[in-house]
Amino acid sequence: PINSSATQDEKLTQVEEFFNLGINVHRLEQQTIFLNQTSEGQNPQPEVDPTLLEDIGNIKERREFLQASVEETIEREIENTLKEEGLSFLIGVFPPVDTVFTKSPHVLILSPRDRIERQQDILLNPGLSELEKEAIENQIFFQKPDLSVYIADTGGIAVYPSVVSDIYGLENATDISSHEWIHHWLLFRPLGQSFWNNTDMASLNETVATLAGKELGDKVFTSLTGKEVNQAMPPPSKLLDPDVFDFRAEMQQTRMQAEALLSAGNIEKAEEYMEERRLLFVANQYLIRKLNQAYFAFHGTYAASAASISPIGYQVQELRDRSESLENFLNTVSRFSTYEEFLDHLEQLREL
Repeated sequence: PINSSATQDEKLTQVEEFFNLGINVHRLEQQTIFLNQTSEGQNPQPEVDPTLLEDIGNIKERREFLQASVEETIEREIENTLKEEGLSFLIGVFPPVDTVFTKSPHVLILSPRDRIERQQDILLNPGLSELEKEAIENQIFFQKPDLSVYIADTGGIAVYPSVVSDIYGLENATDISSHEWIHHWLLFRPLGQSFWNNTDMASLNETVATLAGKELGDKVFTSLTGKEVNQAMPPPSKLLDPDVFDFRAEMQQTRMQAEALLSAGNIEKAEEYMEERRLLFVANQYLIRKLNQAYFAFHGTYAASAASISPIGYQVQELRDRSESLENFLNTVSRFSTYEEFLDHLEQLREL
């Protein structure tokens, strides 16, 4: 153990410093990207303040010093929580929790233009600017005009060790680290092995990992910091104020109308509609860079997402509510190799 001699308070201080610095360095790096983008086609090119670059370098150096200790602290806390939840063996937690906190890759999503379908994913190196994303998307579209293309940022990737973004704070890091471990655990069970069989199984896997990862991650965060996480879902904003923009409702309306237009064969109308809606979201402070078939194909896989119209999110939540523990929930849902098996089991529970 790298930091076994440190006290719990010292470990927590290191963890909080690491993620606070991550938020700061991301903010500073965004300033340099903005300068480079606004200088396109302009002469002379504005120079980045050397002090800004020096600050970024100093923060990165400090974070590199802290990183191994922070990763070990969080990995051990996740393993301890898994043991408390009954998700371990006599030999310990398997697969072992192993996470790297760094910039998470981008993912390029391909979908047919005539329907919303997650056809192919391609991982891309992290750190692409918005202009670079647009250039790659346009190049593919010009070569394959029958495809819809979208490059998404990711919070984590379930390679091994898992890669988890380090720029969104500690609470997000514990949630995503737990989410990715759930994927690792499921890989040894029918549910995880059936991930790529069809869209429903991909969505079922991601929704289980999201729900269980959030529950586990919140417990890890509380164990580390002593702070409780409010797990209650906020009510729709329109219930509070009918004039407030309800992102979830508006996004689901967009998805359903786009689906209807595509089903009728009106591809160009669907794309024009989605762009109109994107501008509406931007006008209401939701800075969506691109809204197309590939966007919905990616985000719609997560059934708890506003971009999904799948009932899987509610169904997985129902199974969790009917389960006596997180262990019972995961052991139950992990044995299904088809969506139909999952639905049959849920129906049996309703009849009891």
